[in-house]
Amino acid sequence: MHWRAILPIAFGMISATVAAQAAADEAACHNPKNTPAAGVAACGELIASRSASPADQAKARCSRAFHLNRLGEYDRAIEDLTAAIAVTPNEASCYNNRGFSYFSKGDLPKAHLDFTAAIRLNPSFALAYSNRGRVYELAHQFDDAIGDHTEAIKLDPKLASAYALRGLAYEGKGDRDRALADFEAALAIDPNQKRALEGRNRIKAGSSAPSSAACEDSATPLDLGIAACNEVIASAAASAMARAKALYWRGFRLNRKPDYDAAIADFGAALKLSPNDGAIYRGRANSYIAKENFDAAISDLTEAIRLEPANAVNYNNRGTAFLRKKELPKAYADYTEAIRLNPKYPEAYTNRGRAYELARQFDDAIADHTEAIKLNPRLALAYANRGLAYEGKGDRARALAEFEAALAIDPNFKRALDGRDRMRTVAAPPAPSAAPAPVR
Repeated sequence: MHWRAILPIAFGMISATVAAQAAADEAACHNPKNTPAAGVAACGELIASRSASPADQAKARCSRAFHLNRLGEYDRAIEDLTAAIAVTPNEASCYNNRGFSYFSKGDLPKAHLDFTAAIRLNPSFALAYSNRGRVYELAHQFDDAIGDHTEAIKLDPKLASAYALRGLAYEGKGDRDRALADFEAALAIDPNQKRALEGRNRIKAGSSAPSSAACEDSATPLDLGIAACNEVIASAAASAMARAKALYWRGFRLNRKPDYDAAIADFGAALKLSPNDGAIYRGRANSYIAKENFDAAISDLTEAIRLEPANAVNYNNRGTAFLRKKELPKAYADYTEAIRLNPKYPEAYTNRGRAYELARQFDDAIADHTEAIKLNPRLALAYANRGLAYEGKGDRARALAEFEAALAIDPNFKRALDGRDRMRTVAAPPAPSAAPAPVR
């Protein structure tokens, strides 16, 4: 009698909980502003749900692919989108997103096919036209590119990226006046449109290298960007400054491949042509840090600081090199200077907190990580670092909560995963053999 009365109540509570979780997963999965890792995790829950229909699973795969594209996991995105298209073959956004994946891998023919399919399914899809125009532009089919971007602008006159991309096509044709007009039009809509800002700067600087736009555009796919930079470097028409920029951007991309030795060589060649460019020293320092050549990184960043004494990033990065060398007072000093130059620099706060934590000044560390989180509540690194500080204090409950908070933002964040695993074990972490010197 009693169990029959209780069972439906208990079952109803479980169903409500499951339904609430499913609704939360759906919102997180389909939210384009969610962090990529959290979006991937939420979509995965929906795809695995027994209650999800094939159409719902396809929709979740399409959204997961959007987040995977943001993570640079293009092959996984293509796999998801291909599965989604098999179930919902008339969904234009899935073709557009798969086109973006192929484009990002440098496969222009397949990207063109998918963008064209998206346009066929939805002739009012402004973004698909602009995306296909970008494919044409990188293939040096500038008139076709201009046609697609113009159609995108007709469909959505406030699409700043379409004006910026049409500017690139005009720049590729050598029509610098129309290129500048389009970059200015993009900036009138969005004053922070990066591609338009970079394009306007190139035009006003008088750059005449044929592929400088694609080379210097950070959104150009990795291998296509390297190929564009190669054209600039090999061009007899390119000025020394244009070649220096191309060498810098090729080095920037080689860092991402990663091929640190080749990147270092490119940054070195760029410095011979432009020896007073702090960005080039900073780029080479990043390569040296990745290779754990911290002294070389410190040397380059010291030169960058001489050239750009008001740039907080230089101090933050040199602080990281000192931190990796365990020179905690020097790391602390550089992070503090970075914060003085930019009081709203969350990475500098959490990095300084890490220096405090390694010096076993746990309360100071927690304060810095807390400030970083106030400045950027989505900075998973700060939660994970604050977890380390609580762990150092012996407060395992708070440490676990912080590691969980970091993983809610980025489910694959290794520092938080390792910390959570430690907190779930019975044994406390071993204490260090000797406390480092205080950092101040």
